[in-house]
Order: sequence, then structure tokens, then C-alpha cells
Amino acid sequence: MRIYIAGPYSADTSEQKRLNILRARNACADLYRKGHTPFCPHTMTAWFDYNYPDIPKSRYLETDLEWLGLCDAVLLLPGWEGSEGAQEERLYAIVSEIYTYYSLDEVPDANAD
Repeated sequence: MRIYIAGPYSADTSEQKRLNILRARNACADLYRKGHTPFCPHTMTAWFDYNYPDIPKSRYLETDLEWLGLCDAVLLLPGWEGSEGAQEERLYAIVSEIYTYYSLDEVPDANAD
């Protein structure tokens, strides 16, 4: 399956943001290990908000939703409830009938086929 990774990116400190990116990156690797095709926006645009401040935050969410629309499922990472972007992504997935996983353990192993 093509699985979109949703979870917190923004944070109060640079260290917490780095940890959010790392958590998403690790989930991406785990999805590869399970035989899926992950899409991880955290790694695609890591630190863009710092390096390219002229790009509005809303543009990232617009792009994320376009990618999510191409996926079969979304994986919500811990802390998604506190992320406005992840909440929007979850709502989009529900409305679009995209399967939603709330933990990596719920994602089936595609290698078992």
C-alpha cells in the first residue's frame, strides 16, 4: 500500500522539531520494512520553514493533502491530536475514505503474502 505518514512537525523548540522529523523518518523505514510504499512529508520538506520563510505554511498543507489523496492509507503518529496539520490530514482521509491507521502495529505486513 501507499501509506502517507501524518504527525506533528512544528514544535516549540528546534530539538523537538528534530525529534518529530526523526519519529516520522523512523516510521517511514518501518513501513518500507513491512513491504509498503511510504510517503513522508516530514523528510521531504524538513526545515523548509526555516530555509524558505517566504513559502506560507498553508501551502505545505495544500501539497500534503494532494499527496494524501494519492495514497491508500494514512498512518497517524503519536501526538497527531496536537497537530493542526495532522488533524486536517486525518479529516481528509476520513472524508475521502482513505484507510486510517493509528499505530504501526495496525499496519499489515505486506511481505507475508
